[in-house]
Amino acid sequence: MSSSGHHRSFRTLVRSLRSSSKVMKLQMHLLFSNPVLLLLLVLVSPATHAQEVVLSCDKEMHWGYISERSLLATGGPVVLEGRERTMETVDTTKLDIVTKPDANGDVLRNGTRTTNRSCGPFTIVLSSGWLNDDPMGESGADDFSIFELRVGDKTVLGPLALGSCEASGPSWRTCPSDWVTSISFQWGDRIGKPIFHLQHDYEEQREAP
Repeated sequence: MSSSGHHRSFRTLVRSLRSSSKVMKLQMHLLFSNPVLLLLLVLVSPATHAQEVVLSCDKEMHWGYISERSLLATGGPVVLEGRERTMETVDTTKLDIVTKPDANGDVLRNGTRTTNRSCGPFTIVLSSGWLNDDPMGESGADDFSIFELRVGDKTVLGPLALGSCEASGPSWRTCPSDWVTSISFQWGDRIGKPIFHLQHDYEEQREAP
């Protein structure tokens, strides 16, 4: 079967899976008739692509840390919880705004809501981002979280996307400067302004001259 044929079959299966009574029967059929499509189904399940932003805040030290749960292993030894340090997880997929389903039951993403968290003098503004409005289209599963930091009414950092990016491929804004895998921030009492420590992870493709 061609790649376009696989794509059409996969879209049909996802629409069918919205009916819970057919889930088990379709999964068994996929297992024995087309393992490739079953693998694709697992890879795009909501649990796999949850955008879980991890926020850690120490209000006494005016310190904060932002990453994503799936990226914590790359963030180094950071103490996220303690006596004066709290941690919270926010799923930004719940901030997506989608269109009404069409005749086939498909939807498009056409916006995002925001949600705010405070940490000392900082306000963290979270939202959702994506590379394709169609969740089932090419790169549709590549959704990610976006954040910016504000002090009062002033944006002091961002917006930035959480995740790894490809410098030579499709990207939200600029890779890697607008992408981070984690960030720590702290108010510098001596200098009277915030200090940021950003970590990046990106792929780059080059050709020989």
